[in-house]
Amino acid sequence: MIGYLVSIAFLFLIFCNFTQSFGCTGWGHIDRVNNSTILIKNRDEIASAQVVKLYKPAFGRKYIGLFAQIPDGNFITKAGINENGLVVTSLSISTLFHKHILKCPGDRKHSEVIKAMLENYNSVDEVLNDADNLFNHTEPVVYMLADKSKIIYVEVAPKPNYKCDGNTTFNKYYIGKEDNNGHIWHTNNYRATKAQQYNEKEYISTYIRLNRIEELLKGVANSNTIEKYLEYAHDETNGPNNSLFRYNVGDKLEKTLATWLVKIPHDNSAPILNVTMYQYVLVNQNITKTVKVDSINHQIELNNSAFDYFKPIYGRPTVCKISQK
Repeated sequence: MIGYLVSIAFLFLIFCNFTQSFGCTGWGHIDRVNNSTILIKNRDEIASAQVVKLYKPAFGRKYIGLFAQIPDGNFITKAGINENGLVVTSLSISTLFHKHILKCPGDRKHSEVIKAMLENYNSVDEVLNDADNLFNHTEPVVYMLADKSKIIYVEVAPKPNYKCDGNTTFNKYYIGKEDNNGHIWHTNNYRATKAQQYNEKEYISTYIRLNRIEELLKGVANSNTIEKYLEYAHDETNGPNNSLFRYNVGDKLEKTLATWLVKIPHDNSAPILNVTMYQYVLVNQNITKTVKVDSINHQIELNNSAFDYFKPIYGRPTVCKISQK
């Protein structure tokens, strides 16, 4: 079992209403000069409780994950790294009409597919070898995966003719790899040439964020550092809704709730997991629409027993109430 250096922010319980996320930005890099792989995601969603914890299934691989609470009170896996160094996360598809985002009988939710990959596979190659089983019967979504030698995204298309047709209906999927400089990036639209037909509506934010992260990555061909990537994660160049770091005002608007980053050395030394969760205080919403964002971050080193003894880390609640000052 491998050890991990983990930088983890506290859990923020967010006492607000929430619904499906239509945001999120993910990117990564295979740096063959400095010999490391990095994958990072900004998780954007309407305020919901979240926690970083160890999950130990009855059978399969243990993993440390970022879990988010859903309306029924349960927590689902949003991102994770398992004990063998496989990293998985997902991004919503926002360019499909909602009525075409079908989940047919026998299909698995994307959080269930993330959980299955983390529990049952050691590497990206193992996932690809079983791709039909994993991606033919799930929701339209984008998965991003990484290990010490590969980084990919998988775009899952909607059902053919947008209908459930018994056991004969399955999703097509499209795999994207890093560019010539080792970079990969994605937001919330279909990018594969054969999948672009499914971009039915224009969601401006996804294209602005996609172009922005591509622009930033052009300058880091061999600068695969956590500090640089976290700098990009906090980029606010394009305002509260269209930036990589989204800070929309109001309880029912999406914000960046967490940044999930994993760096995997290629020499089999311990990966680094860095997770930050954010607290929002809304100030003078009726006039200036200013948002104050705080985060609490602390770092611990986990030994080789991490996947037996890692415990959740809790913190103070996120403030969703408006403060008039």
